[in-house]
Amino acid sequence: MKYKEIKPKQKQNQQRIYHQRKSSITQWFRLGLLAGVGVFIVTLSHAQPDSPSSVENEALLFDKVDTALSDVMSNEPLSDASSYEALTQRLNERLNEKLIQAQQRQLGAEPTWRRLLYLSTSTNQKKVQQQQAQLAELTPSFFVSSQGMLAPQEELEAMLTHMFSVQDIQRGNDSVQCRFPARTQWLRTQLQISSDELPQADCQEFKAWLSQIQPYQLSVVFAEEYLDNPVSSFGHTVMRVDNAQSAQDHSTDEGAHAVNYTVGGDPNDPFVKYAMKSFYGGYAGVFSVEPYKDKMVQYHQKEGRDTWEYVLNLTPEESRQVMRHVWEIKDLSLPYYFLSNNCAYELLHLINIVRPETDLTQGFSLATIPADIVRRLDEQNLIVATHYRPANMTIAQAQQNLNHDHQPMSNHNSLPPNNLPPNNHSSNTDNAKQSDKQQIKPETVTSVITSAMLIPADNNPLEAHELKRVDVGLGVQNSHRYMDVGLRAGYHDALDRSQGYPQYFDYEVLGARVRMGLDDSQHQPSKQQGQKLQLQELTLVRGRLLNPVNVVKNGKTWGLHMQARQVSEGVGEVDYNQHLVGSVGVEYGYSFAYGQPKVDYQQGQIQRISGERPANICYAMTTAGAQVGKGLANGFRIGTGALVGCQQHWGEKTRALAELSAPYWYHGHHAKSGSSGYWQPTASLGVQHDLSKNSAIRLQANHTWQPNDLKDNSDIQLAYLHYFF
Repeated sequence: MKYKEIKPKQKQNQQRIYHQRKSSITQWFRLGLLAGVGVFIVTLSHAQPDSPSSVENEALLFDKVDTALSDVMSNEPLSDASSYEALTQRLNERLNEKLIQAQQRQLGAEPTWRRLLYLSTSTNQKKVQQQQAQLAELTPSFFVSSQGMLAPQEELEAMLTHMFSVQDIQRGNDSVQCRFPARTQWLRTQLQISSDELPQADCQEFKAWLSQIQPYQLSVVFAEEYLDNPVSSFGHTVMRVDNAQSAQDHSTDEGAHAVNYTVGGDPNDPFVKYAMKSFYGGYAGVFSVEPYKDKMVQYHQKEGRDTWEYVLNLTPEESRQVMRHVWEIKDLSLPYYFLSNNCAYELLHLINIVRPETDLTQGFSLATIPADIVRRLDEQNLIVATHYRPANMTIAQAQQNLNHDHQPMSNHNSLPPNNLPPNNHSSNTDNAKQSDKQQIKPETVTSVITSAMLIPADNNPLEAHELKRVDVGLGVQNSHRYMDVGLRAGYHDALDRSQGYPQYFDYEVLGARVRMGLDDSQHQPSKQQGQKLQLQELTLVRGRLLNPVNVVKNGKTWGLHMQARQVSEGVGEVDYNQHLVGSVGVEYGYSFAYGQPKVDYQQGQIQRISGERPANICYAMTTAGAQVGKGLANGFRIGTGALVGCQQHWGEKTRALAELSAPYWYHGHHAKSGSSGYWQPTASLGVQHDLSKNSAIRLQANHTWQPNDLKDNSDIQLAYLHYFF
């Protein structure tokens, strides 16, 4: 919002006489009012001359009269020159006092003030300069001073000057008090500015907005990872804002609002362009405040995503201050970065406003993952309650699980989400194990299940392993010993500990693995002499989405990868012929889930049942890929084929994955091979056992059948895995 235009002094002088005449009646009325009050006070004092309470009443009454007159002067047009000058003089005196206090305390250096200005509190000057460059485009709308982004103390003093300016106060919605209510409130608190010292501007727009929301309690809401939409593949976070009524009952969304920050991309852009621009800040981020129930319709009904609500340990006043800041920044257009300045980072920034003693964003400079911020809030003891909110598809899956467990499958077991009742009940995990839940009897399996009957899904990010992983393995490849060291920035593969993630979730980004030979060089193949250390694998992204055909949430099964990796090529003159190649590939097919659902039995009756899909799954897919590298015949090969595989859970701590792939590689004409292509089947097996939440051991083995009479390639490895922040 911009300031309203101020009239030139000449026009003000021409109109001053007119306004003075017009206000003469008002002045006489005020003098009469004061005289009447004075007579009343004198009469009261003479009636009870010895009463101590009469003196107190007299002082209190004078204070009320003075306050009332101050309110009249601040809320009416100041057409009287003497009144205007008197008020201006009084405000200037207060301003000078507050400026001296602010300078003595150097309030401009306070973390909260810098955060209110979106200025980094980091000591890294390079990072500060980058942030200032981003904010440069926001001047002057986001800063009162033209040098505000470079000099926070100067911005603070300019803010105070405008706060105590009669002209600025009269601008109403365009005054600094109305444009920056969080800054105004913080300065009032820090400098102890009372209402008597500073008249309040008439902020009709802000007051109407805040009155509609009525912030009383804040919660961070985590929507589970969603590979159907790559932009939400890491999950998403919004802030739930409750009024006093909805805070008492999280099972209702009425009266609650959602603060959301997301990428403001062009939906007409092609997917690759959209993803790339989101990645490097090519789009602006967009703040929105909308009814909470509308946001839950998107998650629970349209996308089929469970959500977890984490109530924050904030007071009602702190909640209001956060929302005052949301008003200040709602029109900002900062660059959106998929990995860093995203929905999760901005929520931490909001909470930072009322937590000056800590910096919740510390350590998230390279990547901010929604699940990580939930764990950070828990570490800082900012979570006081947790509520599980199942998606409509989760409730429908529970119905299917119950039908499958107690009677033959029938047509109603795949009840679509649109036929379900509104999902307006929450399940508090603190009470999830109570035995007084509604009992589900086998003879009533046709009844619609509510969320109160559900065992909470095992996708709470507070129970998940940390995202980063390092592993060290010892192995043997074709009778040669080696040691592998791997590092992965995130996220989760099919063998990782499954608690805290969606079922069948398999998605990795930014990983690398190096291999060091442990045999003497004289015992190694001639091609590997002097090359004891080599890059085994470099992963940009690798993922697989499995949506079984026999569950409620059925859909596409697909996979992709973009990597550089060592491959065993089927054309060559030596037995051990691995080459580092650039590799891209896609997979598409079908999957089928199997296994028994989780059921809570008590006295022979089902108390609760899980809405999760069966834990085990098999799949069959066609594949297509291309590889490029100097070691390959003619420098490239392209392939297509098929793969089948199964994931099996053996209890909560052990999982296995077996897979057989059969690609046919085409590499063009090659004189020595005598053919332009070949089949190259590979069988692999992996087993992982969890030692703790963030440590495990993993056994992996694979065997590749080589064509053209080359020796088959075998590899077996045992590794220790550690997950960390």
